[in-house]
Amino acid sequence: MNDIIDPIVREEIRKRNSEMVYFQDLQKKIIQQISLEWKSKKEIHNKIVNKYFNFEYEILNEYNHAGMRKILFYNGYSGCIHGYSPENIENQIKRILLM
Repeated sequence: MNDIIDPIVREEIRKRNSEMVYFQDLQKKIIQQISLEWKSKKEIHNKIVNKYFNFEYEILNEYNHAGMRKILFYNGYSGCIHGYSPENIENQIKRILLM
């Protein structure tokens, strides 16, 4: 970056890099939020709207002998995750958000 002399190009690169970092931080916070809600064992219906994401999701308890939970994504992010509440589902959420 120090070898770029043109100040306009340099500023554009800084803006792109800061937007990329902002997006990654935002994505990480969303994944952590959903993961914490998953582990809470509560049924939740929530909506996330910001510059990059606009979707709803629902975390439900499945009333069967296994005691599993499921999370459904709506509004452009299609996906469903089944599992137990203590499981770490962060990678599965990330895969759905990147689709």
